[in-house]
Amino acid sequence: MAGIEGVRMVKLDLVKPGMVLSKPAVHASSGREILAAGRVIEDKDIRTLKSWGIHEVSIEGGDAGRYASPGNVIPIETPAVTDRMGQAFRFADLTHPLMAELHRLAQQRYAEYLLQRSAGSDR
Repeated sequence: MAGIEGVRMVKLDLVKPGMVLSKPAVHASSGREILAAGRVIEDKDIRTLKSWGIHEVSIEGGDAGRYASPGNVIPIETPAVTDRMGQAFRFADLTHPLMAELHRLAQQRYAEYLLQRSAGSDR
């Protein structure tokens, strides 16, 4: 598995065959693992993920940067995001699948917010 800087959340619409999952694709409400980490994605896998309602996956290293533009790749592992979400979810049981998914979505949204805010200050 790639290091943190080599792992990115990529929207399913941008996932291409040949990319490699860095984390398992898990269905939020059931906690069922749909695709295992390390799997090389094929066309049928993308259809399967869509049918399960999965909207993004964690992709290893160079694949994420090669196929997705920086605006579409969300760095949820940055200290600003992890610190903020750690504080917000400090009393939550993140071993529960629903809370883990809520935490992941909140991390993603906060990362998007930070990216939009920083893009606005560059202008």
